[in-house]
Amino acid sequence: MKLYTKEETSWVEISIQKWERIVNGFDVDRGTDNCELCKKYFYGDIHDGIVCDGCPIDEFVGISECRKTPYINWLHSQPIGSSFIFQNTNDITQKTAEAELEFLKMIKLYTIKLRKFI
Repeated sequence: MKLYTKEETSWVEISIQKWERIVNGFDVDRGTDNCELCKKYFYGDIHDGIVCDGCPIDEFVGISECRKTPYINWLHSQPIGSSFIFQNTNDITQKTAEAELEFLKMIKLYTIKLRKFI
């Protein structure tokens, strides 16, 4: 089990702020391009495998790429042909965006409980 620093917890907070903007219709999701956690932990490619080593979401659910999280429902709620710019446009996307936001708030608490102050 990883112990998280204050800086790592702040990356979760930045992700929460992004999802607050999405829920309120002021931002879009561009996958790894505008996810603070992905910017810090995501690496690999489709041929070598995707790795999210150390990401608190990966640690919490036990699998990379945000699988087994509300984010997958968010992706599935998007219209076909969204081309990696995902928006909150209807009741279904609203509910899935809210679920992702609540999940990230839980992840923040998880990192705080495990955090080691350095």
